[in-house]
This record gives sequence, C-alpha cells and structure tokens, in this order.
Amino acid sequence: VAGGEVVISKKVTPVTEKVLSVLGPGNIFGEMGLFTNLERSAGAKAKTPLKIYRISCGSFKKLIEKNPDTARKVLEQMLLSALERLELTSRELAAVYEISKIIVANLSIGGFGAAVINQICYSVPDIDSGLIYVWNLFTDEYDLLGSVNAGTAAESVPKASPIVDFLKAGILSDPGLFGPGSFALYEAG
Repeated sequence: VAGGEVVISKKVTPVTEKVLSVLGPGNIFGEMGLFTNLERSAGAKAKTPLKIYRISCGSFKKLIEKNPDTARKVLEQMLLSALERLELTSRELAAVYEISKIIVANLSIGGFGAAVINQICYSVPDIDSGLIYVWNLFTDEYDLLGSVNAGTAAESVPKASPIVDFLKAGILSDPGLFGPGSFALYEAG
C-alpha cells in the first residue's frame, strides 16, 4: 500500500464478513498469491482512495533471479507483515477463548461484565481501563456492568445524558480527541 487504506475481510457466513484488518501505507497484502495457486483466503476493498503497488508472480520470480538482495528485502517485509498478522490473530483467538470460558462460568451479570472488561483490557495492547454499560429497560438508563481502572464511574447513566449524546454523534469516538477506540456505543435491541 503506497497510499490510502484497504480493508481486509473474510466471509464467515454467507451474509457476514469479519474485518481482519485495515492496512495503510507500508503494509503488504495478497502475498499468498506469489507462492500458491490456492483460492484467496480473504478479500480486499478500498476504504479510502488507494494507491498500491502490484507485482505479478512472474515479475517476482524475475526479481529473485536478477536482484536477490532486493528480493530478500521484499521477502523479509512479507514475513514481518505475516508475523504481525499472526500475532494479532493469536491474541484475538486467546481473548475469544478466555471470554468463552467467562460466558459458561455461570457468573452474576455484574461478575460477567467485570470479567469481560478485565479480559478485554488484558488482551488489547495499550488499553488499561474501560467500562461496560448495558441498557436497563425498567429504569430507562444505562447501568454499569463492569469497569477496570475507571475511577469512580457512574453506576447508571440516563438515556438523555450528554455522554450518550456524544457517543451517538461519534464525537467521543474521534481518535484525534482521546486516542483510537477510547469510547464506543453499542446498542442491542
């Protein structure tokens, strides 16, 4: 990727795709095609206007023959890219496994929320605090389900609270304000 961003995703059901990563400048994708004729394991779609460099299998083989030093550098970059993705996948798989153990642990709803937010904070690099709120139909408020290193969080937040309005408007989700992934609003019906 020379410029822009590309979304790498995989179909997990006939109607559902899972985003595996969003790649930007300096990242490599599609390298499996240089080494195998297998069907693609994932798809790629431009997220923003995109500028990419493409190398065909034949051109790559010529590069190896005619300029092995450059080919070695390209192979090293491909290996580093693959290792980064493998590490991310391993971390995600471990987190899913641990959360599945929490799901079947027969915890109270509060214990469940605390255990999940603890696991998320442990599993995601650079995240050391967080909150989980759930919608309470009876009180018409968001109730605190679990928190980690969040100080004194409100036990409940009214539906019309400014924090909820900011989340719905995407203001607190702006990575420029608080860092990527600092706040998110997930609503279930």
